[in-house]
Amino acid sequence: MLVLFGDSDPESPEAWPTTHRQVRATAEPNLDAWVADLLPDPATVACACTYEVRDDEGAVVSEGGYGVTLADLGLSPLDLLAVVEGGVEAQQSELEQRVRYHLARERGLPENATVELTFRAVSEWDHDVRTLDGLSSLDGLVSFGEVLAAVEPASDLVSTGRPADARDLREPASAGGRNRDADALRTRANAVVGKLAGADADLGRTLAVLEPDEDGRDDLTGLDAVGDAVAALPPSDVTLDGLAADLDGVDSAAVRAAVGRLADALAAGLVSLATVDGEVRLEPTADATVEGVVAAEQGTELGVRLRASGSQPLLLSADVTVERGGRFAADFDLSAVPEGTAFSVTVHGPNGTVGQQSGTVVSSVEETPSVAPGVGPVSVPALTAFAETARTLRRVGDAARPLREALARTDFGPLRTLDAEIDWSAVRQRDDWDDAWPADLTDDVDDLLALPPVALPGFDHEDLSAGAWRDLLDAVEALASGAGTDLLAYESEELSELGDALGRVADREDAAVEQTLDAALGSAASSLRDLDALTGTASAAVSGFRLGTFETVRDALMAASHFGVGASVPQVATGYGEDARETLTRQAAAVADEVSARLADAPADSGAADPDAETELARIETVFEESFTVLAPFAPTNPTELGSALSVSHSDSLQNRERNPQRSRRGSGETPPSGTLRRRWAGRSPAPRPSPGRRPLSTPNSAVPGFGSANSPTSRTTTGWACPRRGTTGDRRVGCRS
Repeated sequence: MLVLFGDSDPESPEAWPTTHRQVRATAEPNLDAWVADLLPDPATVACACTYEVRDDEGAVVSEGGYGVTLADLGLSPLDLLAVVEGGVEAQQSELEQRVRYHLARERGLPENATVELTFRAVSEWDHDVRTLDGLSSLDGLVSFGEVLAAVEPASDLVSTGRPADARDLREPASAGGRNRDADALRTRANAVVGKLAGADADLGRTLAVLEPDEDGRDDLTGLDAVGDAVAALPPSDVTLDGLAADLDGVDSAAVRAAVGRLADALAAGLVSLATVDGEVRLEPTADATVEGVVAAEQGTELGVRLRASGSQPLLLSADVTVERGGRFAADFDLSAVPEGTAFSVTVHGPNGTVGQQSGTVVSSVEETPSVAPGVGPVSVPALTAFAETARTLRRVGDAARPLREALARTDFGPLRTLDAEIDWSAVRQRDDWDDAWPADLTDDVDDLLALPPVALPGFDHEDLSAGAWRDLLDAVEALASGAGTDLLAYESEELSELGDALGRVADREDAAVEQTLDAALGSAASSLRDLDALTGTASAAVSGFRLGTFETVRDALMAASHFGVGASVPQVATGYGEDARETLTRQAAAVADEVSARLADAPADSGAADPDAETELARIETVFEESFTVLAPFAPTNPTELGSALSVSHSDSLQNRERNPQRSRRGSGETPPSGTLRRRWAGRSPAPRPSPGRRPLSTPNSAVPGFGSANSPTSRTTTGWACPRRGTTGDRRVGCRS
C-alpha cells in the first residue's frame, strides 16, 4: 500500500490544534493530521479520576472526583501514537503522570492525594457525572482505554511501513534517486532541534542555581539568605532613607577643613599658661594669679596646683572654671614665699593632668605674660556631625553582616542569566503567584539581583576602601562619641591616637580627601536607597524568583516529555519550597543528561546551501530517539508517465475499483482490514482511509494534489509512506505504476 499526501504541510485540525510543545507534529505534520482524522475530538475522550487525602491517623480529610479529557493534556495525535507504542504499562504510566500533573496544576489536587484513574469504557464507570468536576455530561464520551485500543492499528501501520520517495512512483526497473526535499527537512530539523536545545538551555540555567556546590551551597538558597538579610535591615532606630539624606548633606570641604583645625589644636597642646621667657613668673603677693588658656569649653572645671620644694616646701591648689575662649585664672597667696623660690604649676582636667609648667617667684613681673598661639577650645561642627553620621553608617554596616556573608556565598551571574529567561508573564498567571505581592515584583527581582556590590562599611567596596577614607574613619573612630571635641575628656592614649589619625588626613591633599569623601558618601547613599527600596519587598522578590525558577524547570521538563524523554513529567507540579527544590533538582539533572546526550548525538546543521536529506532526517530521528517516522517531501522524477497513468481514463478505472473494494481484495488474495479505525466517533463519519492494494484517486482534491489535474504540474512535491503488502516477504512495496 502506498499513501501519498499533499504538496504542503497541512493545517492542524480544529479539534487538535498544534501548540508550541507538540514537537512531533512539527517534525511530521502530515502523519499528525492524518492520525487526527482517525481520532475523535480530544474533548470527547476522557478518564475518571477519584482521590482522597488522609491525615497522619489514616482518616480521610478530603475526597472528590474529576473528569480529564485528552484536550486537557495537550497531546498531539502523534504523541498519542507514541504512548501506544510503549505498551500497556507504559501507556498507563505516562498518561497517569500527565493526568496527575494536570490535576495538580489546574485543579489544585494535593500532592499527597491517593488517586485512582479509570481508563475503561465510559459505560463501565461507577461514577455519576455530578461527582466528576470538569465534565458536564457522559453522553458522547469515549474513554482513554477505548481510544488507545483503537489507535493501535494506526500505530502498527505507521511503524511497519517506511517513508515513500520518488522511487516508489516509478517502474521497478527505472533508474533514479529518491529526490527528497532536503530544504524542507532542514526546516523541520532546525525547528525540533532548536526546541530541544531550548529545553536543554533552560535546564542548564535552572540547574546552575539549584544544584549545590562542593560545600553543599546553592545559589537559590543563597538568594534566600540575601532576601532575609535585606528584609531585616535597618537597626530599629535608623531609617535607611534618612541616613542616605544625612550622607547627602555632608560638606566634604567643611569636613576636611575641620580635620585641619582639630589637628592644629592637638598639635598646639591642651593648655598654655601665661609665661615670660618660657616660665610662669609670680610676685610674692596675697593674690598672685596664674593665668592660662585651655582647649575646653566654657564652664569646664579645672584644678590648678602650685608646688615648691626645697627648704620651704609649698603646696597650694585652687579650683577654677573655664571662661569664654578657654581662659582661666587661679589666685594663690604667696605673700610669705621668698623671692627666687622655684615652683611648678600643674593643671588637672576631668581625666588627669592636662599640662605642667615651671615658674619662679620674682619681686616684680616687668613683662606681660602671654600664652602660646593656637591653644584653646576648638569648634568643628562639620566634623562632629560627620562623625555621628559615620557612626550610624558603621552600625548599619555591622547590622548588614548577614547580608555581606550571603552575598559572598552567592553567585549572582547564573541568577541574572536565569532571570533574563524567565517568562514572567506566564509565571504571574500561576495560582502560586501571591496576590499580595506588588505588581512590579519582577522589577524588584531585577533590583535585588542587581544589588551587589554594596557600598557600606565592612563590604570592601572600592569607594570605601581608599586610603583617605580609611584615615578619615580612623579619625572618626578616635573622636569618641560623647567627648567630641572636648579634648580634656580623652585619656592620653586616646588623644595620641586621635592626633595620629587626624595628622594622616591632614597630610593628604585637600582635593584628594574631598574627592574620596564625596565618592564614598555617594556610593553609600546609593546603596542605602537601593536597600531601603527592597526592605519591604525582598522576601516577596525572593519567593517570586523561586516560583519563576521552578516554573522554568517545569516547563523545560514538560518540553522534554514531548520528545519522549523518560520520567520527564515534573514530579512536583506546584509549590516552590525546599522539598520541591530537592525533588525537581534531582529530576532535572537526570533529564538534562538525557537531553544533552541526544543533542550531542544529533548531527550538526552543516549550514551548506544544499543540505543533505539523510543528515537532516538523522537530526530529527536522533532528538526523538525512538522509532519516529518522518515522511520526507519529495518530487516525482517521472512526471510525464505519472500524468498519463493518472489521466481521466485511468482514474475512471480506479474509481470503479474503489466502488467494489472487496472484489479487488479478493482478486489480490487479501482480507479486508479491521474496521476499528472506521467506526463512527460521536456521530462523526468514518475517517477516509486508503485501502491496501489500490492507487490513490486522481481527482483535483485527491491525496496527490497535482496528479491528473490539468491546472497542476505533475512534478510538485508530495509526501507518503509505503507499507508491506500482506502475504509477501522481503522489502517489496506497492506503489503507483504507470
